[in-house]
Amino acid sequence: VFTFTGPGVNPISGTFNPEAADIGANNILVTYEEGTCQYNSSIIINVFPQPTADFTVTDTICSDASSTINYIGNSSSDAIFTWYFGSGTADPGTGTGPGPHSVTWTDEGVYSISLMVQENGCTSDTAQQNVIVETPLQQPQISCDGNTSTVEFFWSPVPGATDYTINELVGTGGTMTSDTSILFTG
Repeated sequence: VFTFTGPGVNPISGTFNPEAADIGANNILVTYEEGTCQYNSSIIINVFPQPTADFTVTDTICSDASSTINYIGNSSSDAIFTWYFGSGTADPGTGTGPGPHSVTWTDEGVYSISLMVQENGCTSDTAQQNVIVETPLQQPQISCDGNTSTVEFFWSPVPGATDYTINELVGTGGTMTSDTSILFTG
């Protein structure tokens, strides 16, 4: 009569189920009895965690910029990383390893990035995220008009712009007189 004991093992059939076992080393003992004689043997079965394919991306960029993509899952840097950047160009050019990877696309659109990770004979589910590549806004053409007590900066609306941010380097704050002009007094 055979008897099996240990984490993740069926005591009757001796079938080992890694999902019911512990992560790490599992000591499996088999006992064989015949008459009054008993024989024992054991084996260590290592169970590794399933790798994850979690990663971060810069999810919205201009076509003249890059998306930084970095692995944040549970595998070591020795794992096999299978990245898919679509028509993107990765730096480093091989697109292997955990990253960070700097990826660029030449045309605007929505691009899919995916990753699968293999380590210790285990394979992750495939993770996928999108990157939106937008056309850069045109630079505004700024003009000014002023006298001894005021200066007003103004510009034509930039196609696609929804808001404007004014960075004042020196002096007191100005007053927005419209969506496309600011007045400084003093």
